Amino acid sequence: MADEIELKLTLPESVAGKRTTYTPAKIAAAFDLEQMRPASNRHLQNTYFDSEDEWLRRQGMALRIRRTGHYRIQTLKAPTTKVTGAQAYREFESQIADDVPNLALVQDAEIQELCRDADLAARLQPAFTTDYRRATWEIALENAVIELALDRGQIIVGDQQLPIQEVELELKQGDPAALFSFAEAAVGRLPFRLGHQTKAARGYGLRAGHVAGPVKSSGFDLSADCDVSEAFHLIAGHCLASLHANEAAVIQNEDPEGIHQFRVALRRFRSIVRAYRDLMDEVVYLQLSDDLRWLQQQFGPARDLDVFIAETLTAIHARFPDRDAIGHLLEVAKNRCHEARHHTHKTLDQPRYVEIQLRLYRWLASRGWQRSSATASLSTRASDFAGRLLKKQHKKLMRRGADGRIAESELHELRVAGKKMRYLGDAFKSFYKSRPYKEYSEALSDIQDCLGVLNDAFVGQRLLPDLLDDLHAAGTVDKEQIELARGIVLGWQASRIDVNLQQFHRIWKTFLKADHYWK
Repeated sequence: MADEIELKLTLPESVAGKRTTYTPAKIAAAFDLEQMRPASNRHLQNTYFDSEDEWLRRQGMALRIRRTGHYRIQTLKAPTTKVTGAQAYREFESQIADDVPNLALVQDAEIQELCRDADLAARLQPAFTTDYRRATWEIALENAVIELALDRGQIIVGDQQLPIQEVELELKQGDPAALFSFAEAAVGRLPFRLGHQTKAARGYGLRAGHVAGPVKSSGFDLSADCDVSEAFHLIAGHCLASLHANEAAVIQNEDPEGIHQFRVALRRFRSIVRAYRDLMDEVVYLQLSDDLRWLQQQFGPARDLDVFIAETLTAIHARFPDRDAIGHLLEVAKNRCHEARHHTHKTLDQPRYVEIQLRLYRWLASRGWQRSSATASLSTRASDFAGRLLKKQHKKLMRRGADGRIAESELHELRVAGKKMRYLGDAFKSFYKSRPYKEYSEALSDIQDCLGVLNDAFVGQRLLPDLLDDLHAAGTVDKEQIELARGIVLGWQASRIDVNLQQFHRIWKTFLKADHYWK
């Protein structure tokens, strides 16, 4: 048995609309290797096996038989301790005589017992195959040895194929942080995204006909005895996993809900970074804050336009179907929204996005994010730390909300304070009893919903002038009709603002009665 830790770099089929090929020489140059020629160049054919109900996949395992030359190697991969940003498995390899799996060769009593209980051996059948060429180099660094592999070929399920075009960096020995720092050196020299799925996972996806869609953040638990440092690693890893889960929906479909869920994961991560500011290295904190702010700004316009179209313009058009200017304004907004969605897609192709991720993973793997003077604080109980954070943020929320009668200009800051409270609560909720947490969160959610409607109206007022300028430039309606459209939209929004401001005071009074679950 061996532990496998690897980082995948997915290579695009085309760059700037032109098809791109990747040769070993190009890869060697991108990583500035002294040895231009690969140490080995092999043709690998793999058959993956599972039961009809995909028992192995559901256990997080993968079983394959690899044919290379005259040899056959059986490999079972099983999940192991997670390295945030990389793929980590226990790997059981054995030479095998033929193309039929033999689970008795897996040298792990617990896995063998699980397989026997599931009667797996009798139910195994071929699931899909992979066929690719692999060029490899072994890189000796100061603190690690890394195998670099260029894989080019296909995943095959029946008559369906999915291209394999990627670089794998496998840690042979040393510090996992070296994987990320080594990959950082190629940013800007080689176009790539971080690949977060194994070949097996992509094969299963092709087999199931999976289409990328939005993924809402799932819950997670912190152990009662975890310390402040461990809590940050787990929460950060969860936020990053939520980002990655929605990348495909943004890249493949420019899905508006995928864009929204990506933004939510970003906001959650920014909240926990701010909460840990006094425990973070100052340089790391400033760099990370700048990176996350930039990324949030790239995704903001698409979401703002989506909401303005769905919540305001579509409703107005339904109410005034004969007003040509409203219909044309709706089309102008949709065109802008399409451009903004495409911008989010292109953002995820930018080297800066890859660089942000690699830097983050390196800091997490090396603990480089930690302030050297905060060692004692980072080793204290996370539950105590969470209680202090929640109490402090609740006080900020109370100061912003006061008696519930606040100026319109202060509503945005109250909404931001409420979001921070909600995200911190979600991060640490496993430390608290579910009923009081749920009651407080539901009351806070009612406030957020009310303030969200108000914020959408204010954002719409900000977006309207540029949209009207586009409408004027299009020349499809005259100036008088444009001014009429402006008046209709502003009047509609003013009405919504008035109604929600009246509701807010009542909702705030209900929230003030909610128990403080962190006590």
